[in-house]
Amino acid sequence: MTSTSAPRNLSRTKDRTPLIVRLAAAIVVFAAVTVGAALVSASLFEEAKQERIAVEDSGEIIVDSVYSDRIASGLDADYDRTPYQQIAAGFAEDPVYVDDYAAWSVTDADLEAIRSEVEGLDDPIFVAFLTTSDLDAADGDLDLAAARISRELPTQTGTVLTFDSILEGSAEKGIDREVYRHQPDTDFDETVSGEALAWVRALKTVTPDEPYTDTEYVADPGNEQDPRDLAYHPGSAIAGATIGLVLGAGAAAVAVPLIVWIRQRRAGQSPSGMTKPAENRARTKEGNRR
Repeated sequence: MTSTSAPRNLSRTKDRTPLIVRLAAAIVVFAAVTVGAALVSASLFEEAKQERIAVEDSGEIIVDSVYSDRIASGLDADYDRTPYQQIAAGFAEDPVYVDDYAAWSVTDADLEAIRSEVEGLDDPIFVAFLTTSDLDAADGDLDLAAARISRELPTQTGTVLTFDSILEGSAEKGIDREVYRHQPDTDFDETVSGEALAWVRALKTVTPDEPYTDTEYVADPGNEQDPRDLAYHPGSAIAGATIGLVLGAGAAAVAVPLIVWIRQRRAGQSPSGMTKPAENRARTKEGNRR
């Protein structure tokens, strides 16, 4: 009696071979793309880090301005004190200063009311209406402008309030009224001078304390992290791997059928898994049956 188990096992092995090839190819492609995406992400981080270190070591000044040749004036410790001295000197005669270009935003009635409110205060309040821009001496920082004016005050103590057409700023000399804890409620359509009057009325009732910090006359450049301390965050690695998973799945879906097709072509098989002679015999038998 002739055994047929061997041919059957051989047939089953041939049937399973394409599936094994597909799985192996999918795993290889999927892993390669995933690992590659993570490595590329880490490489880009390291490249950016080395660039920052190189800039830091070079001492090159990075200018953050609309003009490439301009360094922020607010960071200049040797700034020109003359304009602030002129404003402060004027406070000896009038506690209200109005820049020529800011005159349109104030009313005479409000200015007279401000003068009346601050008259006779032991710790005076001064108000300056300024015209600001990102290119002025204080880089448009009203708090910094107020601090520089307060430095030149003719009095030992005082609060300086600065206003432009949109924002307000403040600084103090020798006292602390905790200005921003006493912000008044004003109408949306209030004039700039009307808003200044509301601030004065709110602050004149505050009992000043001793200052707990020194006034800064130069803008804080910020505490940027040393680029040498930068580390590749695990979240970035996970993000890179996730992108790799998505790309890997797509690549595997395209690459696996292509690899199987190439393998079958090299083995002389049709897409059905049969060799061409076997496929021809099958077609002949099918034709004979018909």
